[in-house]
Amino acid sequence: MSNQVWITLQNQLKGQLPLHLLEWTGFVDFQQLLRELQALLHQTLATEIDTLLFIEGEQKQVWGFKMAQSNDLVVHFYPPERSKETLTTLLQIQKLAHAQKFQAPQTLLPPHAFGQCRISIELCLLGSRKPHPHQSGDIQLMAQTLARLHQVTCTLHALPALPHMQIPCQALFSKAVPKERRSETEWLGVLTHTLLRRLRQETGRQVLSPMYWTPSQLQIKQQELAAVYSWSKLTLQPELWALGRAMASLGFLSQTEPGQPASTIEMQRFLATFCEVRGVPFLTSELRYLEASLTWAMAEIALKEQQSDPHNRHWEGSYREALTKHAHPYYLSLL
Repeated sequence: MSNQVWITLQNQLKGQLPLHLLEWTGFVDFQQLLRELQALLHQTLATEIDTLLFIEGEQKQVWGFKMAQSNDLVVHFYPPERSKETLTTLLQIQKLAHAQKFQAPQTLLPPHAFGQCRISIELCLLGSRKPHPHQSGDIQLMAQTLARLHQVTCTLHALPALPHMQIPCQALFSKAVPKERRSETEWLGVLTHTLLRRLRQETGRQVLSPMYWTPSQLQIKQQELAAVYSWSKLTLQPELWALGRAMASLGFLSQTEPGQPASTIEMQRFLATFCEVRGVPFLTSELRYLEASLTWAMAEIALKEQQSDPHNRHWEGSYREALTKHAHPYYLSLL
């Protein structure tokens, strides 16, 4: 690596993020971590690594490198508590996905011990881009690939012991807000109260689905999915809950920046494509659950907006505005 690249790396590896990664890996400092990582990559790939491309993810644990052969390399860091068995299962699901024509990064290594944590290394195609949250073709592609992933996980004889998605409770919309400001979010509490009865009813099948299915977590190349950055975030959850959250987060610009929510027409397009690939229509009871899960997911985003913007200065184009413009209690009526 050139001196300029090292300077770039060191500038990007400042603050709380490096401390978190060092705690995971057990390395003394980041120069030692990078030397060990580079040595592993060179040994595995026998190629020159040009530069660091990105660091992203909920806890910033996904690193990207550009290789001399014009491909992108994605390195996933996993905390020590994520067992080798669990990671192996995730990679097996990924291989199944490949067999089902589900495009995903090519896995180059099985989970590999790296200090006190583990990593997996994937090869992605250069020239890929993030899906556009309001472009018809990209919306359909996101729906197709999510449906295929669910189909793949349903072919497993036994689902692995991964974390369960917690079904929400009303306390989220009261405890999350200080008492003196609770009146500002009272309308969200009223909205979500009517959804709980449906969300507490178990309906539909259980699937393994990423916690995040947003444009920021995906990469497209030539109208195929070239990369998925949320494999380590798979959880066991009701398919309808996962689908509702995916539809709610279609408009996300990044994992932390919601952007403008998808319109009801865009969500209908996503759902129609999903159902086409799924091959089995949803029952009436399942559509009712989906209405509730979608609206609840949007309300969670609206709550975060309200907490960061208590005076509604950025109301226009927000999830709050979208929820108030449509008939309550559901943002999208499916029946």
